[in-house]
Amino acid sequence: CIDGTVICPTAFNLATPGGVFAMGPPPPGGVLNAATGCITLTAGIGLAGNYTVTYTTSQFRCPTTETFNIELIAEDVADINYAKDTFCINEPNPIVTNSGAAGGTYTLTTINGGPGMFLGGGTTTTSATATIDLIPGQYEISYTTPNFCPNTDVDTIVILPMDLDGFYYYIGADDTFCTN
Repeated sequence: CIDGTVICPTAFNLATPGGVFAMGPPPPGGVLNAATGCITLTAGIGLAGNYTVTYTTSQFRCPTTETFNIELIAEDVADINYAKDTFCINEPNPIVTNSGAAGGTYTLTTINGGPGMFLGGGTTTTSATATIDLIPGQYEISYTTPNFCPNTDVDTIVILPMDLDGFYYYIGADDTFCTN
């Protein structure tokens, strides 16, 4: 997965050190270390594709070349957002907008208040809407994509209670109120 890590060969013929690594077709951004064979998988520079890595020795009369085929896969895009950061309990339930890879898992974590849950119950869902039940509190919603190179995005929302929880006049046991 192209996710910022570095991969290095785990075994090659150590009896012939001093060889040179090469990668074809040439990847953009000079990501191969020709001396060590380590490949830096920097996200966002168009590395996805199939490559052949070769290690060639030439200091002896009989040079040799070893090849290894690799496929570099771009990390999934995870991009979720709710319409706003703060909701009131008398508004429609918050529904997610997912601009990334579909089909992943949403997880809701209560930061304070709550307990928070998705509509229908539970703190995890694979529902495309990831609709949150309107329970006052602050919640972190994370989304993890489902594919071979998963990625995660996080959004935080607050659900507020109503400002007034009703009011009343105490007018006595017989429901009368005197004006003087």
